[in-house]
Amino acid sequence: MKILFITWNFPPKVGGMETMLYEIWKQLRSTHEVIVIGPYADSKRWAEERIYTAPREGLSFFLIWALVQGIQLLAQQRFDLILAGSALLSPLVILLSRCFGTKSSSNVYGLDLVYPHWLYQKLICACLPYLDFVVAISTASRDIAIRKGIDGSKIEVIHAGVDFARFDPKTQIEKLKRDRRLSDQHVILSVGRLAKRKGILEFVRYAMPIITHAVPDTVFVLAGGNPTDALAHKEDMHSLIEAEVAKQGLETHVRLMGRVDQRPAAASTDGGDDLVLPRD
Repeated sequence: MKILFITWNFPPKVGGMETMLYEIWKQLRSTHEVIVIGPYADSKRWAEERIYTAPREGLSFFLIWALVQGIQLLAQQRFDLILAGSALLSPLVILLSRCFGTKSSSNVYGLDLVYPHWLYQKLICACLPYLDFVVAISTASRDIAIRKGIDGSKIEVIHAGVDFARFDPKTQIEKLKRDRRLSDQHVILSVGRLAKRKGILEFVRYAMPIITHAVPDTVFVLAGGNPTDALAHKEDMHSLIEAEVAKQGLETHVRLMGRVDQRPAAASTDGGDDLVLPRD
């Protein structure tokens, strides 16, 4: 297949969706021809990968630029599918697919379906039933999509996966614990952006005092920073969590590591596809 992949969430932007969509792109292009329309990136590498990046930052600019870029590409080439990285871009993908007679699809995650803004719901979610296909990352997301009016027969659930060649816990856990001086501790690990809806602050406030009372050598390790690139989350959760740790007297039981680089466990030996992606 020849796929036009339009996404606002893609490296060098940081986040779980960005990492997952980058991996989806890698896997798709191993068997299909994929051209990407993506967000601003100050990198010459992308041109070599058939990735068109917006010349400047900003969502409003990206939406207009992606529409123009999509029209140009579709006018020059025949595509089998236009894929939106998230529900946010589904109206754009539907418009392009209808104009050029191409199938349309979108990934959906959950928050992009229930984002509590009336205009978003009227403009974005109201378009979703007009997609030809929808890929949901969980059965819960599929159920929400059905409630939004999408025909269940159009929805395929594909759970996010793990590349076991890159993540080998048997060899990495003990070394990581030694490097972080955690060898004699029971460790609870959270990896991800400190978005309010994830409940990290509440976990520190209500659960950690009970856990550390029962198991005194427990340490809660948080790898991830504030969701500065997110559209829906702008809170300074790092500072709020730090204040709660001090209030609860948990300084020896909670470690905030901030952002941690995600470097491939095995570097590519053929000049290959892996980028050094920041893990937020």
